[in-house]
Amino acid sequence: MRPLLALLLPALALAAGEVRVFILAGQSNMEGQAVVDLTGKNYNDGKGTLVDFLGKADGARFRDTLRNPDGSWRTRDDVFVRYERERAPTLKGPLGTGYSVYGSHHFGPELMCGHALGDAHEEPVLLIKCAWGGKSLVKDYRPPSAGGETGPYYLKMLSQVREALRTMEEDFPALRGRTPRLSGLVWYQGWNDGIDPKKAVPEYASNLAHLIRDVRRELGTPDLPVVVGELTGPWRDAPPEWERLRAAQREVTLAPEFAASTAFAPTRDFVRRAEDSPNPGHGHHEFGNAETYLLIGESLGRQMALLSSPLRILSPAEMQVVQRRADGRARLDLRGRMRGLDASGATLEWRPSVAGAKEARWVPLRIEAKGEDFVSTIEFPAGGWYGLEVRATSGARVLASAKVGRFGAGEIFVVAGQSNSANHGEERMTARSPLVVNFDGAVWRACADPQPGASGRGGSFVPALGDLLAERLKVPVAFVTTGIGATSVREWLPAGTKFAAPPTIESRVEKLPSGEWASKGAAYAMLVGRMRPLGPNGFRAVLWHQGESDANQRDATRTLPGRLYAEHLSLLIGSSRKEVGWDAPWMVAQVSYHTPDDMGSEDIRAAQASLWGKDRVLRGPDSDALRGALRERGGKGVHFSGDGQRALARAWADLLIPWIEGR
Repeated sequence: MRPLLALLLPALALAAGEVRVFILAGQSNMEGQAVVDLTGKNYNDGKGTLVDFLGKADGARFRDTLRNPDGSWRTRDDVFVRYERERAPTLKGPLGTGYSVYGSHHFGPELMCGHALGDAHEEPVLLIKCAWGGKSLVKDYRPPSAGGETGPYYLKMLSQVREALRTMEEDFPALRGRTPRLSGLVWYQGWNDGIDPKKAVPEYASNLAHLIRDVRRELGTPDLPVVVGELTGPWRDAPPEWERLRAAQREVTLAPEFAASTAFAPTRDFVRRAEDSPNPGHGHHEFGNAETYLLIGESLGRQMALLSSPLRILSPAEMQVVQRRADGRARLDLRGRMRGLDASGATLEWRPSVAGAKEARWVPLRIEAKGEDFVSTIEFPAGGWYGLEVRATSGARVLASAKVGRFGAGEIFVVAGQSNSANHGEERMTARSPLVVNFDGAVWRACADPQPGASGRGGSFVPALGDLLAERLKVPVAFVTTGIGATSVREWLPAGTKFAAPPTIESRVEKLPSGEWASKGAAYAMLVGRMRPLGPNGFRAVLWHQGESDANQRDATRTLPGRLYAEHLSLLIGSSRKEVGWDAPWMVAQVSYHTPDDMGSEDIRAAQASLWGKDRVLRGPDSDALRGALRERGGKGVHFSGDGQRALARAWADLLIPWIEGR
């Protein structure tokens, strides 16, 4: 057999007569669980199938891509699929439906992934699908460098890739005479690691990093682009062990070793309701929902197309919001990367776009280049959403181009405190306005509860506040949420800050040999870690909603006197400002309510109010006044009901809007 290196060339700078080859690897959700056209009681009467979805308004944009005018399924003559199934004949042919473990009535992510890659490349595309249900990374796909026994399906994946490349011209006569060029690995897997939270989840990031290194080494492609698809499952926001696995998937793509050549494809927002899907009992297969699988495949393909493009926009990200200045404008460092292009010999240009507006002219970019990377500062007016296009030209020839579909300039808020600043409300909410987003430190996404980065699995006031602000201010609004339930202000202090008495919960503090107590600093480090990436003047304000765990504690020795509360919060504000490099405004709410039998602490309320008007600390809402039906469990609880969440949002907006407009 010819060595693999004789079959492959470097992944960049393709020449004529070549084929872009992509590996699609994973477990059952990569195998393909989406239902095409089955109906009856075993398939929920066809709800959520491909036929059903394409007949609806949301499916209209996919209709011409997937169906011919006569209703038959469309195939492509420039994208091909090879899927060697374990207990059934190998499937091979032009891209279309049916490349599933089950056959013609199902499909997987390869369908829209293939369309995205075919649209992105002039060369033909071959997808080599290597997927087996119920397989873990910790065991079945375990890479050699991770130690222990090499996973049999890791070896099988490489064997199938080699075989597909060897037989390419025989399997696909249309590709005869062309040279295969390995151009990327799409990894969509995780369920069988998620069910092992004690071993597989803690190892996941390390094992995935080993997998990427080993595959690149085995295939002789040291810079092979890799896209990691987020574990989807039946939930937008998963239980803790599954969220840890998702975080591990993203973590690998952000590591310095991989940041330039890997990408993370978020998929959680693509989950649809079980009752609207053909397989309501199969949450681990995303209920077999066709829309979910179309969106997953499209996301995977688009991320891979960006990675393999010679020109990439690294910033702004999709749906990113930049804090506007007082003059109504914003400044952004446009960051990008060129691979296989000579920056000195090319002209870089950019232009914004606004839906429905006249096409803007191209403007040359003045860049600072360092190796493959470049940066240029651009200014634009507040508003959104805008589009952004960048292109590299040589004379009249366009060498490469890239774009971001949505970004804008508006208002960004950091939300901090305890449970009523987090996800402990009675009603989960979703922002109605498309201008309201969350930022979790890596991904900007539509604003919906539970808020990313904050504790709890319930609802919050944040989506409702975003809607109120977006409606009035007419600009995008973003939230960075950090709240932690049941935390005292003492737990938010920098590591090593001492105090005489501990809070009720001691997990984030420690007792010193002297008998004093000190903060471990974890909450503080998390808070400044979420603020710092936004940069100097990079958000409007911190919205602080906290106080219940310092007021009227059952053990009176753990109640914090108001004087000390004010001192601790002042220290937190001042220290965080030093960490982030600017005097960020803080808006401090009055918060101390527990139940109808304990409606607040005047001592804590006075301490909170004592900071207003000093050193850029602003008056926040009096949430203690929101009682009765505005609290959970018919007014008996400390957290807010849905109406209470909306009332708290209105209270914040009534203070924020005049302040912002007055600036």
